[in-house]
Amino acid sequence: MRYRIGLAYLLLVGLPVILMVGTLRVGRRIAAPFSIGGSWAVTLDPVAQLDGCAGWRPDRRELIAEVSQSGTSVAITLNDSRKTVLNSTLSYRRIIGSSAPVRIAGCQDMRLVIDANVASEVMGRSLAGRFLLADCPGCGSIPFRASRSRLAGKE
Repeated sequence: MRYRIGLAYLLLVGLPVILMVGTLRVGRRIAAPFSIGGSWAVTLDPVAQLDGCAGWRPDRRELIAEVSQSGTSVAITLNDSRKTVLNSTLSYRRIIGSSAPVRIAGCQDMRLVIDANVASEVMGRSLAGRFLLADCPGCGSIPFRASRSRLAGKE
């Protein structure tokens, strides 16, 4: 009888403790992704435009990007007239993603793509990258820079 109680104790208490200790040791080597969630003020290059699709460019030179993040999955919602959402992935310091197909003057079902890098600076994190159209290598790109918005929630 005591043998069964001792065995049950080892299985019900000892095994979970061993699994927890093992999980914590493995977890020490895992780094959390950079936190980029929140509002970002995006400044587009003033002269760049996408050469295809009737020279498309957003309706504003400065945009607010609302970034929602869960781990490495990132959803970026721009405050342009289309309320474009770019579903992206954060891999170390690089963000790559695209929108659902959008209708742009002169083109049908084009996807807007973001390719950006996260930089850590003295004043906080910033983003630098470009917007381009998927499957249109001759269309060019629109470079941008972004910083955390001080106007979060006021627009």
